[in-house]
Amino acid sequence: MPPTLILPPGGPTISQREFSMAFRIRVGAKSMTATVVNMRQGRFLFTARHGIENYPQSPIELFWDGSWHQVDVDPVEIPDLAYDVVAARISDALSDRPFDELLVAGDLTASQEVYFLGFPLGLSGDSPVGFPIPIALVKKGIVSGFAGDGAKRILFIDAMNTKGFSGGPVFASNPRGPGMALAAIVAKYHHRKAEFPIEINGAIGTITIEENVGITIAYPVEGVIESINRKYG
Repeated sequence: MPPTLILPPGGPTISQREFSMAFRIRVGAKSMTATVVNMRQGRFLFTARHGIENYPQSPIELFWDGSWHQVDVDPVEIPDLAYDVVAARISDALSDRPFDELLVAGDLTASQEVYFLGFPLGLSGDSPVGFPIPIALVKKGIVSGFAGDGAKRILFIDAMNTKGFSGGPVFASNPRGPGMALAAIVAKYHHRKAEFPIEINGAIGTITIEENVGITIAYPVEGVIESINRKYG
């Protein structure tokens, strides 16, 4: 039975196609999520820039069939370092899906429902028999707003994020056809420093922690598409 999550009646469905786009990725000791996308120029790996600082000193590995596998990549140059998404063309035949539907920033509107997939803290669901990759967990939120213009536009999602979702796909309803389409890549979550009193050996001090405020930050895939078109035509 394919891994399909049925959401409320009348709503969109996260299907096997969407689940098959989310992979666990590891570069050195850091593990997060990667999005595998089929385009006319080939099969590409999208993920968060901040998670691959150790590449190429450490190889890029994907997890399937119960173990990590090193993959050969052809990196795509994305010169804007503030754009927290990177891409690379991969040679491994990880999927036989047709081309994936991709949205641009203008396809999204404030208050629209979106869904994102990933492996928070390395967690995953059980894979059905015959499905080689671990099943990503699904989060639901709404588009709270935007900042910036064009390919640099930041997408704010009202949804609690957790470490490990970075690099995962954000899906929204496809305005040009049925089903879902890839809208953005998860980058990070907004947080603030919070101080709390603490007593240690009778003395009162403070402890500072990062407080997750429940806003996920993602980047539309438009910037990746532009870079891929420049390199591969």
